[in-house]
Amino acid sequence: MLHKVVMLSAILASALTAEGFQLLLRGPLLFPLLALVAADCNKESCINGACRYATCECDNGFGGEDCSMPFKVCPDGKRKCYNGSECKRNKDKDPVTHEHKYSCDCSRAYDISTFAGVQCEYSSTVVCEIGKDNSLYSFCTNEGECVKLVDPGRPHQGCRCVDSFEGLHCQYLKGEAPAQELAAVAELAASRSKGSGLSGIAMFFIILIPLVVIGMLAYVLYKKKRNEKDIIDDSANSECRQNENTRGIELKSEIL
Repeated sequence: MLHKVVMLSAILASALTAEGFQLLLRGPLLFPLLALVAADCNKESCINGACRYATCECDNGFGGEDCSMPFKVCPDGKRKCYNGSECKRNKDKDPVTHEHKYSCDCSRAYDISTFAGVQCEYSSTVVCEIGKDNSLYSFCTNEGECVKLVDPGRPHQGCRCVDSFEGLHCQYLKGEAPAQELAAVAELAASRSKGSGLSGIAMFFIILIPLVVIGMLAYVLYKKKRNEKDIIDDSANSECRQNENTRGIELKSEIL
């Protein structure tokens, strides 16, 4: 769709000049303009709507580029909830109208996928729960990547989002995530950093303990060899003393 808008803008811009306007009337620019406007104007391109000026004009209750996304309008007349999600009335009220605000409950959306976003408009693009094709709580949208795969039932560990998105599931455009969502993301990041510190301490002890054991074994072997050497030396000294005593007795006998 973007490339069509750019092309249409270029054609119209060229027509603003006197020469361009004459070309537009004679045909060189008119035919590309008409072809561009008529492009993709068929039933297949607009599933629940009609093509108008190369874009889909959706029927009531449908949205998206091809009018394939059904939605409900909440009682406030402002909030739209897509993909089967339900309108949920909030406690806070609009400061001007003093009417309750509404949000979308994505947990009530269609079970063909998991959805997130202000209007539950984004479908999950990756599941972070091991062994699951679809997860109600551990997933990423908008091409985000799982920070960590988790076992079934374990808490979601967040997503690494592309530059234009943010949030626990990358479900908010950059700069649009509510404060409590950003706080939750920061809390998860802090928890991972703390966990990494504990792992470092554990690794230190894993390395230290074998070194201590090896040192103790070396000391025991050293003491054992030292004791054996002392025993041999004592035995040798005792034998020498015995030999000296024997020789002394023999010399004494000879003198007598």
